[in-house]
Amino acid sequence: MKKSTIFIMWGLIFICLAVSSFADIISLRSRANNLYVCADNTGASALIANRSAVGGWEQFNRVNNSDGTISLLAMANNMYVCADNAGASALIANRTAIGTWEKFRLVANSDGTVSLLAMANNMYVCADNAGASALIANRTAIGTWEKFDLITSTVNTPVPPGATPTPTRTPGPTVPGYAPVPGKIEAESYSAMSGIQTENTTDSGGGLNVGWIDAGDWMEYNVTVTAGTYYVQYRVAAMSSA
Repeated sequence: MKKSTIFIMWGLIFICLAVSSFADIISLRSRANNLYVCADNTGASALIANRSAVGGWEQFNRVNNSDGTISLLAMANNMYVCADNAGASALIANRTAIGTWEKFRLVANSDGTVSLLAMANNMYVCADNAGASALIANRTAIGTWEKFDLITSTVNTPVPPGATPTPTRTPGPTVPGYAPVPGKIEAESYSAMSGIQTENTTDSGGGLNVGWIDAGDWMEYNVTVTAGTYYVQYRVAAMSSA
């Protein structure tokens, strides 16, 4: 997620960014019962480890926050996972923004698993009742029920009925990868897009520009961001030089 303040100086656009960067899409498999954590009922129900395979409800976008914590954006409903009621209630994906209750410390265990420490109450997330009950942050120490295998997904998987499907993406013209920030990102080096076309620039060495952008069109870029504050300078194509 990006919060931006826009400045216009000397005909150039500068944006100051306070960045929480999207890292990757993950799934969590509970060691309590070897089942995947699910944002059940399209995210309307509490998180529970009760699925034997990964679909849209079992995928989360891991967000790296600038304070070293992470947040989980459920693919089921595009909402953030929350340790509700200051952690006293079960985890549920029902928040539109990141606050303390939506932050977790990712703990790497010696056996290759991970655990989640909720910032809401400094308690570990547990697949309670050997995974038969909803996930809740109510444990002071890590045991089997507090351990999860973290599985990274790089492809779209089938979406269960009622879930929000992942938008169809048109592959970009360059080899997909992750561009480092700070750094230079060419507009035509998108990882995916919808409705966009490119053309050669009229100046020497300018490469390509993007255009034919209508309402609803979009471009997507894969980036890895070092947390901090940045000024972003854009090179803009226009119909005339005026």
